[in-house]
Amino acid sequence: MGSRSICLLILLVIIIPSSVMSESSDIKSLFTLRHSIAEEKGFLRSWFDLETPPCSWLGITCSGRSVVAIDLSSMPLYVRFPSCIGAFESLVLLNLSGCGFTGELPDTLGNLQRLQYLELNDNQLIGNLPASLYTLKMLKEMVLDNNLLHGQLSPAIGQLQHLTKLSISGNSISGGIPTELGSLQNLEFLDLHMNSLNGSIPAAFRNLSQLLHLDLSQNNLSGLIFSGISSLVNLMSLDLSSNNFVGPIPREIGQLENLRLLILGQNAFTATIPEEIGNLKRLQVLLLPECKLTGTIPWSISGLVSLEEFDISENHFDAELPTSIGLLGNLTQLIAKNAGLSGGAYRKN
Repeated sequence: MGSRSICLLILLVIIIPSSVMSESSDIKSLFTLRHSIAEEKGFLRSWFDLETPPCSWLGITCSGRSVVAIDLSSMPLYVRFPSCIGAFESLVLLNLSGCGFTGELPDTLGNLQRLQYLELNDNQLIGNLPASLYTLKMLKEMVLDNNLLHGQLSPAIGQLQHLTKLSISGNSISGGIPTELGSLQNLEFLDLHMNSLNGSIPAAFRNLSQLLHLDLSQNNLSGLIFSGISSLVNLMSLDLSSNNFVGPIPREIGQLENLRLLILGQNAFTATIPEEIGNLKRLQVLLLPECKLTGTIPWSISGLVSLEEFDISENHFDAELPTSIGLLGNLTQLIAKNAGLSGGAYRKN
């Protein structure tokens, strides 16, 4: 055998095992994950079937020998969140929602630099959001609803410029809403309801022009609803109820012509419903109970030609219901109990 052939043989001995090791690292990590979450779990039978290759296990998707998706949503696992999940560095989708995971989110999540979709809602996760979570710059969707998470949202959230969906409702997140959240100009869905957020809505939210859904209800937010809300021209759903907002309902809301749902109840607004509300031709639901509103209902309310539900109960109006309400042909429910208006509750079937 010539010296050239010997050199080639040595290279093959060195290169091939390292390549195989690289390709099989995710496969080895799947066995580690199985040990962490699925030991003797009968509902993951394929994970224990010797004839089923790991890339064919239930909830596992591979590209070659790299794991690109793990979806075990609604599997009743009820174990601590596995830190070994950070070993799957090619992961694009991770859905572990409704699995009953406990414990804190590990810093190893920061290893998932290709991750685009993260769904960990409906678990029992505790603690702060790890700083490493904000380094996942490819993220498009992050859903952490209905856990036991606390602490504050970091200004570092502004690094997640590809986010289209951010949903962290039903936790105990406190502090103010970081101004940097207003820099996420691709955001279409933002839901932070049922937390302990305080302070005001950042003026930077005027930059969220792609937003379709905004829910900040059931927090401790206060101050005025910023006039820049008129920039959210694509908004279809807005819920700011059960906070401590004051001042008038901004006239600029009348410029949100794509709104289908507007819920502002349980706040401390002053003045009355603005005339511009009548511009919302697509609005189907308008809920304004317990807002401390005064004055009269504007005649322009007849412009809400798509309105189906209208609640103005528990306010301080001092006039009669305008007859223009009779022009709302799609209205099926009007609630005006204890609103200071004559007419009470009205239903149309």
